[in-house]
Amino acid sequence: RVAFSASMFLAFSLIFWMYATKFEVFPLNNLLAVLLMLLALKLNQVKAKLSRREVGGFGLLAFLAGFAFTHHQTILFIFPAILFLIRKNIGLLLGTLHGWLVAVVGLLAGVVPFFGLLIWIASSKPAMNWGEVEGISGAFAALVRKDFGTFSSFLVGNAPVVRQAPIDQIPFYLHWLVFDFSVIGILFVLVGIWYLWKFERRLFWFVTLGVGISGFGFLMYANFPISDSFNQATVRRFHMLPNLFIAIFLAFGLRFLYQRLAAITVRDGEKKIGIILGKVFLFSIFLFPLGMNFSKADNRGNALTEQYTQQAYSATPDNALILLSGDIPNMTVDYFREVEMGGSDHRITFTPGQFHLPWFTPQLTRKYPDLAVPAPMPGKQFTTATQIIEANWSKWPMYVGPDLVVNDPELEEKFVLYPKHLLFLVKQKGDDLKLEEWRTENEVLWKGIDLLQIRNVKRNVPLFEETIVFHYARHFHNSGYVFEEVGLFDDAIREYKRVLELDPAFKEALAALARVYGEKLEQPEYVTAIEYLGKYQSVLKKGEEEYGYAAAAKIAEYQEKFAKSLQESGAESTNSAMQVEEASPTAETDESHD
Repeated sequence: RVAFSASMFLAFSLIFWMYATKFEVFPLNNLLAVLLMLLALKLNQVKAKLSRREVGGFGLLAFLAGFAFTHHQTILFIFPAILFLIRKNIGLLLGTLHGWLVAVVGLLAGVVPFFGLLIWIASSKPAMNWGEVEGISGAFAALVRKDFGTFSSFLVGNAPVVRQAPIDQIPFYLHWLVFDFSVIGILFVLVGIWYLWKFERRLFWFVTLGVGISGFGFLMYANFPISDSFNQATVRRFHMLPNLFIAIFLAFGLRFLYQRLAAITVRDGEKKIGIILGKVFLFSIFLFPLGMNFSKADNRGNALTEQYTQQAYSATPDNALILLSGDIPNMTVDYFREVEMGGSDHRITFTPGQFHLPWFTPQLTRKYPDLAVPAPMPGKQFTTATQIIEANWSKWPMYVGPDLVVNDPELEEKFVLYPKHLLFLVKQKGDDLKLEEWRTENEVLWKGIDLLQIRNVKRNVPLFEETIVFHYARHFHNSGYVFEEVGLFDDAIREYKRVLELDPAFKEALAALARVYGEKLEQPEYVTAIEYLGKYQSVLKKGEEEYGYAAAAKIAEYQEKFAKSLQESGAESTNSAMQVEEASPTAETDESHD
């Protein structure tokens, strides 16, 4: 009963529950980690001599270790805890030639599926083959993530700027630990820590090593950015391994309290009922995280990614050249091409950010023979999106993802980027933008957005889907900017307000509305502009104080202009009244003559 309740606590913890509904590598990684830990616990009792069955158990442990490592390399971080637990029996195993053979054969058997399948699939020369795998050396390079820089967390050439100290990962993890297990669960964890320290010291160090290395140690080493929701969601995936060990602490905390209740001997019927109810409470305690996390983990009706695919990529011409950047756009496109289109899609899509990988360009030109890929410009690390567009102009309709514009400012200098299908349609300067057609398209796009799903995502951050919300918000912001630039201010205001319906904290839209109301309208609305600047100031984050000072200066400017306009309007009212008064006697005189 205790084991069931503790396992349900883990199953209904927020991060485990969320990933149980995702098609990802991490649920299998968790399963393999649990199997390794369970088998190690079975083999941890110190023996003078190992039986044949126990030797076979160590062979199975070696097999699972090899298989798990080829599945996901983070499994390495639970190995120190496992080796600590079985260290004495490992010495017995490796003290004989037979034991060595069992361990080596088991380990090799575990890695064979990865090497065999990868080499076999790569031998068919698929159009795209990450790393251009050939033979054992190529498979080994894929295993150790050579393109990411072995022992690195980021793709070579794409490491983000990390602005926090490694130690900042610890409070971030502890904060979400409470959300995963609930406050009640954390109390049981604390009891379990005390219990293992006092009564099961070996298990205490086993669990502590597991949390310390797979949790605190790895998170500080990788030090993923945690400044935005997308990166926070990335980090959250790596909270699952240490949470497996945390669940062991929790289980022993439950066990201790359950034993205390079971040890009470009473005769009074009411007291017996109280003890039974206490046991039932402990048995069903997992209902706390279930109730707390259900709304966040519930993905029923969550079709936001599918909606994004339909409104973005699938709406483009079927012969388009689309240059993308970022995980969400690329994975969404891959899904659409391979699943929705069954591999028959004729669009050309890829990420220019992979040109620095030596195998990428040959594979790309093999897959798309008509695509021209010029050499990098002098001083550049790889070919840019601007170069690709210039070399292939007039062959296909051209689209670029908004993220590319940030990394390739030449795009805006040489072309007009027209927000369309949640991307940018690339146009030559001077081309007709067809604003009426675009206005209609945006109206259809807006009506197709499920705002309820958008709000659910914003309420339950950090989620990868928040990136999709950002893509929608940025599209309407870019649309508003184009309307603003051509003097269609009512259209601009409508688009900017749509941004705020998607994301009320989108500071660029707040600033833009303040600018339009305060400076662009024929009759400025200073009060409204000041209100938007106030909201803009309220959403600024730490490190953005400079923007806050600029907003304060602009508010002061609008207040001064508003006061001046009141004075002018007051003077005009006074002049009008005087004119009326002067005109009144004349009117009376005229009436008297009549």
